[in-house]
Parts: sequence; C-alpha cells; structure tokens
Amino acid sequence: MNATTGWAVGDDGTILSTNNGGATWQAQTSGTTSSIMSVHFVNATTGWAVCGDEYRSEVTILVTKNGGTTWQEQVSGTRSWLLSVHFVNATTGWVVGEHGTILTTRDSGATWQAQASGRKSELESIHFVNAMTGWAVGDGGTILTTRDSGATWQAQASVTRSWLHAVHFVDAMTGWAVGGYFPLEVMILVTSNGGVTWKTQTSGTMGPLNAVHFINPTTGWAVGVTLLNETTILVTNNGGATWQAQTSGISSSLNSVHFVNATTGWAVGDDGTILSTNNGGATWQAQTSGISSSLNSVHFVNATTGWAVGSGGTILVTSNGGATWQVQTSGTTNGFNSVHFVNATTGWAVGDKGTILATNNGGTTWQAQTSRTESWLSHVFFVSAATGWAVGGYGTILSTKDGGQTWNPIKYSRSFAPWYYLTWFFIAPLLYLAFRKPKPIEAEQKTVADMLVSDRPIAAGDPDPLEFNSIARGLSRFLRNENTQPPLTIAITGEWGSGKSSLMNLLKADLERYGFRPVWFNAWHHQKEEHLLAALLQNIRKQAVPSLWHRGGLVFRSRLLWERTRRYWALALLLLALFSFAVGYFVVDHPNRMHQAWEQAGEIEKDLFAFLFSKTAPDSASSPQNAERVESAKDEKEKRVSFFTLLLSTLGSLFVLWRWLRAFGVDPASLMASISDKARLRDLKAQMGFRHDFAREFSEVTVALNPRTMLILIDDLDRCRPENVLEVLEAVNFLVSSGDCFVVMGLDLTRVERCVGLGFKDVAEELVDDPAQEANKDVGKSRREKFARQYLEKLINIEVPVPQPQAQQSQYLIVPPEPIAPRPLTWWQNLFQVSAPIVRKVAPVLLVAGVLIGSTWFSVKYFSPQREEPSATTAAPATTQSPTASNQPTPSTPITSSPRRDTPADSARGSGELIQPQKEPASFAFVYIALAIMIGLGIWRLSIPTDLVVKDSPEFIDALKIWHPLLIAKRNTPRSVKRFVNRVRYFAMRQSSETEEKSVWQKLAVWAGFKQKEEAKQVEAVPESILVALSAIHHYEPELLDKVDEMADGAHIAVEVKAVALRQAIRDHIEKFGNWPPSDEDKALLVKISAGVQVN
Repeated sequence: MNATTGWAVGDDGTILSTNNGGATWQAQTSGTTSSIMSVHFVNATTGWAVCGDEYRSEVTILVTKNGGTTWQEQVSGTRSWLLSVHFVNATTGWVVGEHGTILTTRDSGATWQAQASGRKSELESIHFVNAMTGWAVGDGGTILTTRDSGATWQAQASVTRSWLHAVHFVDAMTGWAVGGYFPLEVMILVTSNGGVTWKTQTSGTMGPLNAVHFINPTTGWAVGVTLLNETTILVTNNGGATWQAQTSGISSSLNSVHFVNATTGWAVGDDGTILSTNNGGATWQAQTSGISSSLNSVHFVNATTGWAVGSGGTILVTSNGGATWQVQTSGTTNGFNSVHFVNATTGWAVGDKGTILATNNGGTTWQAQTSRTESWLSHVFFVSAATGWAVGGYGTILSTKDGGQTWNPIKYSRSFAPWYYLTWFFIAPLLYLAFRKPKPIEAEQKTVADMLVSDRPIAAGDPDPLEFNSIARGLSRFLRNENTQPPLTIAITGEWGSGKSSLMNLLKADLERYGFRPVWFNAWHHQKEEHLLAALLQNIRKQAVPSLWHRGGLVFRSRLLWERTRRYWALALLLLALFSFAVGYFVVDHPNRMHQAWEQAGEIEKDLFAFLFSKTAPDSASSPQNAERVESAKDEKEKRVSFFTLLLSTLGSLFVLWRWLRAFGVDPASLMASISDKARLRDLKAQMGFRHDFAREFSEVTVALNPRTMLILIDDLDRCRPENVLEVLEAVNFLVSSGDCFVVMGLDLTRVERCVGLGFKDVAEELVDDPAQEANKDVGKSRREKFARQYLEKLINIEVPVPQPQAQQSQYLIVPPEPIAPRPLTWWQNLFQVSAPIVRKVAPVLLVAGVLIGSTWFSVKYFSPQREEPSATTAAPATTQSPTASNQPTPSTPITSSPRRDTPADSARGSGELIQPQKEPASFAFVYIALAIMIGLGIWRLSIPTDLVVKDSPEFIDALKIWHPLLIAKRNTPRSVKRFVNRVRYFAMRQSSETEEKSVWQKLAVWAGFKQKEEAKQVEAVPESILVALSAIHHYEPELLDKVDEMADGAHIAVEVKAVALRQAIRDHIEKFGNWPPSDEDKALLVKISAGVQVN
C-alpha cells in the first residue's frame, strides 16, 4: 500500500500484514483454510483476497474494511479457483481464475458478475490501468485485453505457448507478463503499444516466474522459483532490457511481489514466506508471518499498510510495514489467490470455486460476494471502489460496477451464419450425383461352366436350395429352449460334401443374432499341432468371451465377478474393506487429502530434479534453520509413507480385481510348453494343475454367460487322423464335464467310428470271449465297430443327419428358382430405396466425424465450470474477531448486504458484444451422456430378435404329462426319459415356422421398403399333442405305429395290446385334445422329420 503497510497471502488461509515495511509481520485471521491466491488493497483499510479450493461448492472472496483485522466472505458464485484480484478504487474491481473465469464488481464485491473471456484457459492474473482498460493472462500464452471495462475481451498475440502467471502495466501502453513451465522454462514478455505486439525478454535464469511489479516504465521486479526449488528475485532498471538476480536468503517459491515506490516492496511465497526490501531489492529481509501455509498474493496501499492472502482462507494484515502481521478472519476455508485494495479500508480477495470476499474496514470484517461462477479465480483488480474485474479458469472474466454487489453472468453461443444453410441447396445435388446408384450393366449369358464353381459352405444370406435354414433354425430353437439343459453334445452327421459345414454355419449365424458367441474350431486345420486340447481351449478363450466394450461385455463381467465373489467371499470382503478405507481416507474423512496427494507427487518431482541437478553440499545440521528443515522433513516423510502405503494397498486391490474380471487366467500355451519327449514329474504336475484351473474357470465363465449358453462347433473331425480324432473327443468330454455348454460336431459317423475302433483296437479285441474266433478278422472288425458305437453313444446325445437332397432341390443347385415378384412400393418407399446406398456410403464418414466432434465438444463442456444462477441473498458476513483484534483500532461498521433478487435489467446490465464468444456451460453434460447410453442400449436391444429364449407350448407340456406313464412302462430310468424328451422336443422345434424371427429394426426395414417382406412358408406340421403321442408309442413299441388306426379310443384297443398305460394315455388324450386317431399324413410327416435322428 505504501512504504510501510502491506499484506501477503498463501496456503491454509494465511494472511499476513505489516505496518513497518516488513520488519515484522502479524498473522491475520482469515476464517478459511483454503489457499489464498491473491490480495489487493485500495487503501490502508480496504482490501480483498481470493481463494482456491476444489472441495468447496463455491469459491470465496474475502473482503476487509479495517486493514485486515477482520475478514468477511463474499459469495463469488463460482467453483473455479480464483487466482488474482485487483481493484481500481473502493468499489470497482476484478478477479480472475481457472477455466477463463473473470468476475467484476461495482459495489465493493457485494455482488459479482461473470464476464465472458472467450477462453477456457486458466486466467491467472488481471490488471487495469483505469476503469476501462485492462489485461488478463493465463495458460497457453493467453493474453486478453478490454477497452470497455470488460464488456468485451479480445485475444492478443503473445508469441508464446507458455503459462503466463502475472501481468502488470504502468500505463495504457507499457506492460509486462511473466510465466513459464516448471522446471526449466522462464518467460518474460513486454509490450510498448498496449499489447498490439509482445516481445520476449531474457531473464538469465531457469524456472517459472510467478509475479511481476513495476513502479514506473523502467523499474520493476519479478519473483518465482528455480529448477532446484530455490527463490528467484529479478530486478530491472531499464524496462526489462536486462534483469539482475537479487539474493533473497531463502529457498521457498515466491508467488507475489508488490512495490509502493522505487525502493520499498514485499514478496510472499510458500511456507508463509514474506520478504521486504527498502533499497529497491538490493537486499531482502525475511519478515515473520507467524504461519506455515503458502501465501499467494500481497498488496500494500502505502508503505505501512498491506495485506497478504493464501491457502486455507488465510488473510494477514500489517499496519507497520510488515514488522508485525495479524491474522484476519475471512470466514472461509477456501484458498485465496489474489487480493487488491483501492484504499486503506476497501479491498477484495478472490480464490477457488469463485470465492470473492470484500471489506470496507480494512479487513476487520469480510463479506462474501456472489461471483456467479464456480471457476477458480486467480486475480482481482479494481480501478475504483466500484469498478473491478476478476479473472480465472476456463476463460472466466467477471466484472462489477458496484463494488461487487452484483456480478452478472454473460452467456454467449455460436451458430452458423444464415447464408451457410443456403449452400446445402447446391451441395445436395452434388452429393446425389456422387453417390447415385450406377446404371446396371447387362451381364453376359452364363454357361454351365460358370455354375457350381465354389465348394465353400453357404453362409447366412446365401441362396439355400437344399433348405438347410429350416433345420438350422429348428436346432437353434431347440438349443434356446429353456428346458434344454446343458451339457449336451449334438452330431451333425453325413457323408463328405453333404453340407454339414453349411448347416453348422447357418446354426452359428442364427445364434449370433440372439447374442450368442459360438466358438468355431476346425479340427482338420489344427491336427498338425502338438496338442489339440490346447488349440481348442485357446479358441474358446479368444471367441467365447465378449470384450469389455462389447454390448454384453459389462454384463458378462459383472456376473463373472459375482460368481467369483461368492466362491472367494473372504478375499472379496478384504478388497471391499480396502476400497472403503481408500474412499474414507480421500473423501469422507478429509477431502483435502486428495489435494495433498497431488502435492506429494509434485514434491517428489521437485526432489528428483534437486537430486539430479544439485551440486551443492548439504548445510550444517546444527543450524537452527536446518533443525526446522529436519523436523519438517520428518513430517513430510510420515505423510509420504502414509500416502504410499495407501497407494500400494489400493493398487494391490485393483490388481486382484482385474484378475477376477479376466475370464481365463490360465494360458493354454503353458500346457503345450510342458509337453516334450522327455516329460518330467514337474511337467506332469503342471499339466494336471492346468486342467484343474481351466475347468474351474470354464465353469465360472459358462455360468456368467447365461442365458446364452456357450456353444462350441467342431467341424471336419472326420478328416483327421485316428489319434487326433480320439484327442478331440477326449477334449469334448473334458469340456462337457467341466461346465455347462453345448457342443455341435460335424462328422461322417462311419469314418469316426472306424477311427475310434482303430484307436481302441487292442481293447476291443480283448472283449472277444471265444478263443476260436480271435483269429477271425471279421469278428475283430465287428467287435471294434460295436465298441466304437457304444463309445460314441456315451459321448453324443443327439445325432442329426443332413437330409439327402430331393430331385427338385438338386435342380435348384443348377438352375435357381424364379424370384417372387416384389410387391409395388409407394413413392416414399422408393425414395428410401434410392437413398439407402447413399446413406450406407456416407454413414461411416459421418460416424467418424461425429465421434471426433462429439469427443471434442464433450471435453470442452466437461472441463468448463458450471455457471450458477444468481442467489436470492448474499452470504452473511463473518463476524469472528482475530485473537489480536484487541490490539487493533476499533473496527468500523462492517458491510451489510441487503437481500435482493436480480431482475432482467440487472442481468442485461453486464451484456455486451463478444468478439470471441464463450461456449455454453456444460450444465447438462452428464444428462447428455446418460441419454446417449440409453439410446445406445435401446438400439442394441432393438437389434436383437425377440425370441431369445424359446419356451415349450402348453399343448406340448400337457401331452408329455399324459403320455409319461407309457414312457416309464418301457424303461423307468432317468436317462431313458431324458432321451425321449430331447428327441421329441427337437422334433417340435424342427417343424416350427420356418420364417426367421425379426428384430424391431428388421421389421422397420421391411415396413419402410428397404427389405422385401419374407412370405411365411406353409409348413406341414404335426400337432404337438399328436407328435408327442406318436413318439411315445414309437418309443414303447415301434410296431404299434402301424396299428394306431385300430386304437379308435381307449376301450377298443386290439386284444394283443395289453398295456394298461397305453389305454389310459389314449383316453386322457382324447379327453384333453380330441384329435385322435392320428391321420396318415401325421404319421408320414413324423417319419420324415425323424429319419436318421438318433438320441443317445
């Protein structure tokens, strides 16, 4: 403030003041524990300080009217950190902070209005030379200027991308900006034409500069920190043409400097550091602040009266030039970044989360002012007691015309110029010409040589002349039936070239439509590998498990985690306890600990640089300073040990959680690595351990996949060597014994039987009872065939033969049938059909562009502060007195803020034209994210056909109940009953409608004309009650099927039929369904669909 009076601020709410030029400093009570980033006084009594605290719902600005004896909170209306404050008089000032925040007040900070900076940058400093002209600087080399009291801001070219921490002008033309990045870069910029052009100056040092202050166009100082975390003080007497380093005698980082004339000034920094000089910086003396928190800003109104603010809501005041400093009560724990006083009574302080405090009694009491922003305010500046500005993060600029009574937010948005939309009338025809469907080219007449040239299996969507789709869909419905219980093994049997691979392809494609992830394994392709089991298991690992970002990946892993949690509940509880402890440590118990963790990381970085580059010998441990350092080092060590203990335990918990979320932790490659010609006991143990671990994990994975049971399709088994056939069959037995899965194998049953017979030749021949027949080759072959058949019956549950093509179907292989004439389309359906190719070509480009634009938009919106609406009332002033208040003059009456509600006129008062308009705030960012997720889930759900799980019809279930006594009359064993039910259920699914189930999107495509409607095929079907009845009679006695016509009712059954169960079943069937006896057509259809089907 002058040669004797000044203030300094820093961490933990520290505010120091001096009234003797810094000879002594007294701590003032700020009432906050937040970092105070800046302080500014307009006279010996009035000043402001701004805070920075990311854990507060709103950042505080402190104000004092009594030289800092008491400080009151002012409501800033923002959560962004406030980094600097400046007032031009007792009513007008500004604060700046992170995210481009600029706040201004015209009523001494009673209310604060946000000004649009046009930037999302962190604005760290602001300075005005009069009520109209000012500048703000921040990260990325940002320099903004205004000529209309902040109504509009324009960007200036700064010729750097460095972080600028401070700006200072001595008149409307001459000014400096300083900054840099830790640890090496330092930046000093100078302008002599009001910022139209900026030039760099050489500092001769390394490390960023945090503050700059000039008392005239030639004499100024800059402070900061070096690479080795040592204090930097630079002075110039020729406008910055050359800079000389001055000795401070300390090693702390300096954050702010202020001079009241060419000889008297103060600098403040970390650890409560306050330095003063009375000879222009030739020598600096340390002053006692009485605190250990960081001071971020200092401001003096004369040589005796000043304020300092810092972290934790600290506000200090001095009335004797810093000889002693008293703590002022700020009423907040938010950190302050800047303080500015326009006289000895009126000042403002700004900090994080939009904190703005104002005082009109020199800091005796401070009142919170509403800033209407959550941005971090880094600097405040007032040109009068009414007019001021504040700047901060995300390009925030606030202004006030009433000393901070009102800070009205100004919202801007961007849109295309109207003429831009007219260009689409010219672009649309060009797009049509570019993407229109070309005219068809007349194809040459094909010959028979052009047909049947490919022997590849048919896939979904290919022509199906042999009508394999009906069989594939029947199998799909059977496997999806809720009563088809795994494990189950199905064999698709047929000769080579009969279409087994095609049928399996169609089955795989149909199940994939319902979200299944079938595993396809071609045994023939892998038979050269040393271990077919390892190859099969590796294919299961790669194909069966959905990725994390797949539509079912999160659901699968949540079920897998739940399954493993139930198995290892004790370890799960331990992990949960560790996680809860971490949450409690960082959030519930003391939110600032997360901030402390980041500070510890920064300290480790600094220590690393100091260790690598420092060449100085350590100081004597006997000095008092070193004793304090040793004690402080012990405290820091304890904090770091606690932090790293928590960090390591949390990382360990996350590692275990990651292991549990992996579907298969064992690698089949380890099984292959343990196989060699010289197997050792250790290798055999490894193989057994692998099988046990994989079986356990396989069981957990199959449970987590429900209701989409794992499906494994094995093709070309009949083309493998006998030993490989046996190895694959043994692997199938291992899988169905380990977990719930379906296995479908395509094979020529005769060839596989012979391979099995050869593999067990010795065993089969040992079963010959008659020694005289041992030399008979035919008897040995017959024994092997019988043994192989029994072996496969144990492993294969259902055999489904590939039907022989009929004459008409074979003809369709050569000459495809004539397509059905499409139904006529309406004009809008024709339009859809014409536009569909264009949409398909343009859609990928639009998708990529949408992702890029959407990601950029979300990044900007997410990191922007949320602007709060004006509050109805201002915060009540803090009235807590500092412990040293009794030694101070009687404070003047504190500022009182009358309740008021902003009118539309108030909001419009701060409006103005913005050359670089600020983007809309991200108030609804998470709403948009949730909406996008819901839309994505909806699209995914609509893409799945509705009949995922197939249920048995009531008619089918009732028929099973009626005919069940006949089943157990033949053979009353669980296996026999299960075989019958699987057989008849497959028949029922086989004869269901052959029309493919459609998803909602597919139905819409048909409705819109994108796809031709598939006419439902008229399928000749046996009623399910008759199907069950005929199957039960065939199961009981196959010859009775020819005598069904004689069984008109239960009372007139032929004499030779003695089964009481059969009579009762027929009577119950007639009573329930009334469709007896079966017709000849029903019996013929049953024979057709059951031909070759074997259930074991």
